[in-house]
Amino acid sequence: MRKSAAEALLFRANAETGERLQIRILGPFQLQRRDGPVTEEQWRMKKAKGLLAYLVTGRDRQISEETLMDLFWPNLTPDRARHNLHNTVYSLRRVLEPELREGSVSRFIVHRKSFYRFNPESPYWLDTEEFEKHGACADRLFLQGKRAEAILEYQEAERLYRGDFLEDDLDAEWAGVARDQLRGKYLDILWRLADYFSEQKKHEVSKNLCRKILQADDCYEKAYLILMKNFWLEGRKDEAVKHYHICADTLKRELGVSVSEEVMALYLQIIG
Repeated sequence: MRKSAAEALLFRANAETGERLQIRILGPFQLQRRDGPVTEEQWRMKKAKGLLAYLVTGRDRQISEETLMDLFWPNLTPDRARHNLHNTVYSLRRVLEPELREGSVSRFIVHRKSFYRFNPESPYWLDTEEFEKHGACADRLFLQGKRAEAILEYQEAERLYRGDFLEDDLDAEWAGVARDQLRGKYLDILWRLADYFSEQKKHEVSKNLCRKILQADDCYEKAYLILMKNFWLEGRKDEAVKHYHICADTLKRELGVSVSEEVMALYLQIIG
């Protein structure tokens, strides 16, 4: 999207100051400006949070007014929905930039013709973006055989994951796909870490990571596999067998499937 010369100078100047808007969508929604966290009282309109989350998640594209109206005000007439959208955008801009004067260019929310966009060149920090960056970097390092470096990146990604995507707005249907994808990446990261620490004989660390996985998804079979290995290597054969049966019962009850050949092979090896 093209910018005017004035806008380009404004965005560049703000980027150079290092004044970043911090947006956290993993877990409870949190917004922090340069003057500190935004409190609940400062959010004048409840829908402004969801609108910001939607725009920043789709920051690589322009989003039409009609799309936003259908998404956030599906039961209103077009005129009323458009009125609500404009008011919510106005309120959101005031939350993001309290010092913004009437008629001034917003650093963050761009509006052209009938389209809105969160400006990806603005000074912002987004936890989902950082989470995915660290995860992708770790995957590359892991494939290159640089496991120790990869583990550090996986640990940083894990630290960023405070909870599910937009977890305090579970009624937002649009967030479901992103929530599932990010949770899947998070569980895979935990599994990588659990597997690594099991190999390093740090069994308690590995088991705790497996328990975190199973708290989020009790059908995540690879977590049971690592738990069984840890208990077995600690000489706790009964616990290993117990977790095999928990795995088998859970998969049968929840998914109607049997354990994988890998889990079965480990179980047979354990009972010897």
